[in-house]
Amino acid sequence: MKIFKFGGASLKDADNILNVVNIIQNYANTKKLLVVVSAMGKTTNAIEAILKNYWGNENYEQNIVALEKYHFDVAHQLQQKNAFKEEDFEDLKRVFLELRLDLQHWQRHAHKEMVYDQIVSYGEIISSRLVFAVLKNKEVSIEWLDARKVIRTDATWREGRVDWEQTSRNIQYLRPILQEKTIITQGFIGRTAEGHTTTLGREGSDYTGAIFAAALSAESQTIWKDVAGVLNADPKQFEFATLFDKLSYEESASLTYYGASVIHPKTIAPLRQAGIPLLVKSFLQPQDVGTYIGEIPNQEDLRAVIVKEKQVWLAFRPTTWQYLREEEVAEILTTCSGLALKVNLICKGAFILNILTEDRPEKLALLANRFSFQQDKNCTLVTKMGMKDFGNLWDKSKGKVLLELKEPDFQQFVVQF
Repeated sequence: MKIFKFGGASLKDADNILNVVNIIQNYANTKKLLVVVSAMGKTTNAIEAILKNYWGNENYEQNIVALEKYHFDVAHQLQQKNAFKEEDFEDLKRVFLELRLDLQHWQRHAHKEMVYDQIVSYGEIISSRLVFAVLKNKEVSIEWLDARKVIRTDATWREGRVDWEQTSRNIQYLRPILQEKTIITQGFIGRTAEGHTTTLGREGSDYTGAIFAAALSAESQTIWKDVAGVLNADPKQFEFATLFDKLSYEESASLTYYGASVIHPKTIAPLRQAGIPLLVKSFLQPQDVGTYIGEIPNQEDLRAVIVKEKQVWLAFRPTTWQYLREEEVAEILTTCSGLALKVNLICKGAFILNILTEDRPEKLALLANRFSFQQDKNCTLVTKMGMKDFGNLWDKSKGKVLLELKEPDFQQFVVQF
């Protein structure tokens, strides 16, 4: 049995959806298959814009209308290709009605992070219903699954922590269904014991695939991307970017830890523990082999450059003229963890603690309620692994270097632009 995950880029329009459906058909005829899909295109960003207007007491209906039009335009294009039927439009209308009703229901709720999860999850629900309809119309033996029915998390909004024992038990009922049908479900979302929707972290659909793979002892998980596989640099920024044919679990985990965006950071651990290989392949060139990640030896010289943008550099100082005590540092880091604020780099001196983290204004505002700190925004973390001459890779004149860490085969720069 295989697990497939398709991201938003692979589902952004009618032609891409038909391409995805063709890939699924080619495998579904011979293999047991569970398919995880993300929201289509930039839908998550569009729903975040809805929420921004919603919380700002501005007109958000116009945003919903635009999002609805995008999905219905794609559906009409699919209908013209005999892949979408009139009754399928009623299903889409129902989901958008539920979105509007949910926004009205949560309007007076004080917890923005909780409301965010209830609403932003609609992107995946809409996407999976649309792709399900196309697969059904293409006569694929298909079953739609609401992932929230099986993936149990705690109430850490926007970064739901998975209850692995309960989730694994919940997933087992899918085994007999998979003997007869392909299952399509959503990435990124789960549910608390109290029945509230949670999300697993931005771009968390890869992780959802790994949850299903581990619980079902899958043969493999495949992440389908718009790139050939895992590259050693972003090809949009560096001309030397080349494909990794193979990576060990440890190497791929290191790349994702430092910010490589091809794989979600939480994905590797459950696959490694279960001994399940991960394949990263191109949905544009599905016949190509892509990158294989598994239990193989580490390379002697792993060479990569990773750029992690949209960071903020925080500087914490004691309020009195004294050393920054360890218990103060522990309190700051514990608070960051409680806020699900990801710490990507730490640098401590006698009188200062610097933390590089995501630029999440709502989280930083909560942190500022507890601590006093200065912040430098518009920062980027550049990590270089195994490449000795960094000067030819990046023009330092483009930004101000706030921190530079150097080892023989490893360098990191915090740069403010």
